[in-house]
Amino acid sequence: MPRPRPPYLSHERNFRGNIVWYVRIRGKRIRIRETYGTPEFDAAYQAALATLIKKPAPEVAAGSLECLIDQYRDTAAWQQLSKATRRQRGQHL
Repeated sequence: MPRPRPPYLSHERNFRGNIVWYVRIRGKRIRIRETYGTPEFDAAYQAALATLIKKPAPEVAAGSLECLIDQYRDTAAWQQLSKATRRQRGQHL
């Protein structure tokens, strides 16, 4: 019985007829140039996963200055400012 493929791993045949392996997530893909089933392939697969999977942003602690700034950016007063003004003020914040 063949070993199941890891998630997000796919393969295609190129124009020369060779099998080419890719890690594909949300339309973006990274080619893995190592031979399938080797430890080098597994290391390249893990590196490609780490590149394509973004870690969620850490949550802001309640009562912190960053939380206050985020609340200000959610207000109508902030949204009414022009993009240039928001960019300039955002650099100061």
